[in-house]
Amino acid sequence: MKSDSHEGKTITYGPVPTRVSWHQFVLAEVGHYPSAPVGDPCNGLITPSPPCGAVIYTGIADGNVAVEVQVHQQEPPPGVPPLEEWEDIAEVTVQAPTGQLMVCALMDDGPSLPPVTASGAGAYRVRVHARGRDIAYDAALLDEIVEDYLIQVWPAPSASEVIHKQTDACGAGLRRSAARNAARMAGKSSSPTPD
Repeated sequence: MKSDSHEGKTITYGPVPTRVSWHQFVLAEVGHYPSAPVGDPCNGLITPSPPCGAVIYTGIADGNVAVEVQVHQQEPPPGVPPLEEWEDIAEVTVQAPTGQLMVCALMDDGPSLPPVTASGAGAYRVRVHARGRDIAYDAALLDEIVEDYLIQVWPAPSASEVIHKQTDACGAGLRRSAARNAARMAGKSSSPTPD
C-alpha cells in the first residue's frame, strides 16, 4: 500500500507484515546484512550498523510484525504521530552508500517494502516507533501480528542519537544487556595481557 500526503513531501508504505528472526529485522542495502556488534551501546530499539543499515529489535523472536514506513523530504515534527500512541521511539543516523536502503528480514534478499532513501545515496535520519513488544516477548508468532512499527526516514547530516520515549520492558531489558556487555568488554580491554 502506498499513499502520498503533505503535497508530495511524504510517501507512506504499509503497514505490511515483515519477517522477524532472532528478535530483529533490518534496514539494509541489498547484499549487505547489518548486525549490531556485541557490546555496542544500544537504545533498546534501533542500532546503526556501519557502513550501511541498522538493526531494529523486536519483542517476538520469530514471526511477523506490522511495519509502516514514511519517507519524508525533511524532518517530521516530533510527536507526529502523538507520542502516547507508541511505547518506544528512538532516532539515529543511518548511512545509505548506494541509496537503496530497504526494510528487510534478517539474511533475506527479499525486501518487504520499497527503498526508503528517496534522495539517493547519503546520510538519513531514521526515527523508529514501536508498540506491542511486551505482548508476546520471546515467542514465535507465525499466524498473528502483535507488534507495530512506524519508521520515518528523511535525508539529513549525521547527528547524535535522540530518544523520544522509552517505556516498554523489552527495550529496558535490551538496554540493561547492552550495558552489561559494554562493561564486560571494557573489563577485557583493561585486563593485563600475558607476556
